[in-house]
Amino acid sequence: MHTQQAWEALTQTLSFSTAARALLKNTVFENSDQDSLTLSLSERFSNLLTDSIKHSIQTTLQEHFGSITLNINLNNLKTQEPTAKKIQSNNAKMTLSQQNFLADEGVQKLQQVFNTKINSNSIRKVVKTSTNKE
Repeated sequence: MHTQQAWEALTQTLSFSTAARALLKNTVFENSDQDSLTLSLSERFSNLLTDSIKHSIQTTLQEHFGSITLNINLNNLKTQEPTAKKIQSNNAKMTLSQQNFLADEGVQKLQQVFNTKINSNSIRKVVKTSTNKE
């Protein structure tokens, strides 16, 4: 594993505890070799880094790789951790959805008829769920 993308894929396949997974979603891959793995964690998430969580992560990694030492460095990250990338991606998708909705001819006509403007912040994604009718 030599890239952030490979690290993120690995974290999805291994069975980390919930607390460990929360920490890992906020780390950035620095480097690895046969004996060690080094990650960076933003100082703003330092409260997630406890000895027990680090030990849990190292144990899971050792089950997968054998003998390996985990190093987690606290610093100000220059690259985005996976959680921040996901939030940015979701925000971009929401902005595009809002723009598409407001550009819809029917929506524009309704605004004209009722002499009103739609608050773009009120536009939300609707998730359809199936219901069983008996």
